[in-house]
Amino acid sequence: MKKVISLLMLLCMIIGVFAGCGGSKDSGGPVTLRWVMPWYMQDDYDMVSEEINKQLGELLPNTKLELVLDMSMASKWNLWMAGRTPFDIALSQYTNDLGTEINKNAYMPLNDLIDEYAPTIKKEMETYEYQYLTGTYNGKLYAIPNIQIHVNDVIALTLNTKEMAKYLDSKALYAAACASPKSGDALYSVIDKYLAEIYKHKELIDTTESAPYIDPQTFYNYIAKRGYEFLGTTTSNLCYEVFTKDNSVKVIDFHETEEFKTYIKWMRKWYEAGYINKDILSEEAGSGRQCFLLAQAFDFSASENGYENFYNDQYRISLSPVEQRYTGAAVLGSLHTYLSIPTTSENPERAIKLIELLRTKEGADLLNTIVYGIKDVHYEETSDTEIKGFGYLQQGNADTPYGLANWMCGTHFNMKVIYPYSEATREYAKKYYTELLPTYHKTAIYGLSMDNNPVRNELTQMKAVCDEYLLRLIGGVTSDYNSVLSTMQQKMDLAGIDKVIKEYQSQINDYISSHKK
Repeated sequence: MKKVISLLMLLCMIIGVFAGCGGSKDSGGPVTLRWVMPWYMQDDYDMVSEEINKQLGELLPNTKLELVLDMSMASKWNLWMAGRTPFDIALSQYTNDLGTEINKNAYMPLNDLIDEYAPTIKKEMETYEYQYLTGTYNGKLYAIPNIQIHVNDVIALTLNTKEMAKYLDSKALYAAACASPKSGDALYSVIDKYLAEIYKHKELIDTTESAPYIDPQTFYNYIAKRGYEFLGTTTSNLCYEVFTKDNSVKVIDFHETEEFKTYIKWMRKWYEAGYINKDILSEEAGSGRQCFLLAQAFDFSASENGYENFYNDQYRISLSPVEQRYTGAAVLGSLHTYLSIPTTSENPERAIKLIELLRTKEGADLLNTIVYGIKDVHYEETSDTEIKGFGYLQQGNADTPYGLANWMCGTHFNMKVIYPYSEATREYAKKYYTELLPTYHKTAIYGLSMDNNPVRNELTQMKAVCDEYLLRLIGGVTSDYNSVLSTMQQKMDLAGIDKVIKEYQSQINDYISSHKK
């Protein structure tokens, strides 16, 4: 009998370790929380750490904080989790796919902890319902979104300098975007004319700052996909058309749409014209921010006319008229930056208390110290709510004595605004969340979070197919792109895409049916 009891006790201990329960309730005793994020270990870390823990000791007694700053977090994460390395708070999604980590039991569900210890976060879950849904999986919250004042809800074409803008027919480009929520020949023709002109004046492309190419990957993500919402994962090729007459939702493979076929046709033309890097398939010389012409998402709050924006000498032209903005399914991890509590945490109760504290007025000064360092040493105050970093703009870098990326650390509504952003940026963000966003078109599956569990294996295989073929197509490197597309689709069939479409459509139909008034 004693052997049986001993075995049961051992089994319970093992289950406790792998469930990541963090042991018993918070005893209130001394604890050192370990918060890991992908950032540089800067020269003044020890100085700032001392100040952090001085403040923390008064606000959350018997608690110390160790910031584990490691730029190689993404490559080390699997090894850390396999070795059950203890971390109490982790930046999630930005470095490691949220859904994958949840399925691997890397993060613990937070609902019970929030109910007991975090009333401010509980209120945030109501105020920012849609944002919190993107950190929710199968009804459980695994990731607390860092609510940002950089709204970035406008898809825009970005030119490196104002001087380059005179060669772009911006009115024609915006008119093409307004004419249809989806991208086609009319829009690409305007860009094509611009590229032909700008390549006659290549001296305007500062090759010391950027590569003399366009970025087909960002064009694909932001322009080619206009008018479609993608489902299930941030790398999904399954989607539905947003603006239908009856607001219906039919799951389709984007690679089979005319919009995708039109896009890869233009990419081939631009590749042959020399606008795309010939070595795009190599990791060293692929697409990326180094290209002179990008499509990106931006905050256009400073714009007077609604479709143009000049910032740091860059020129941006909006491709997102207000009537085409929408809210739909809550794609897991789509906000890209969250805080999670790993299942390796030895102090989950204290961890949620710290995250809660940093979202309260009482914890605002501490949050600012964690992010920006010490006043008059690492930054100066330019107003009661605004600061300017010493030696950097917006966020620090490897050579900065101290200065973290504020979007990694919590809600921007509880920290000082750093130059070049201003209090006006925050005021616009408040207006966006409270007044503008609620007026956007809501699709029939607003708030739905897809359950990927029934088709997890198929999604993995589909991603592998995309990894093999997609860049060749959207980078324009193959002349026989229709044949390559056909081969990719055949492999998608073998990967089980029809099963995933059927599963997603079933979940959508059930959701719509249950939400009918």
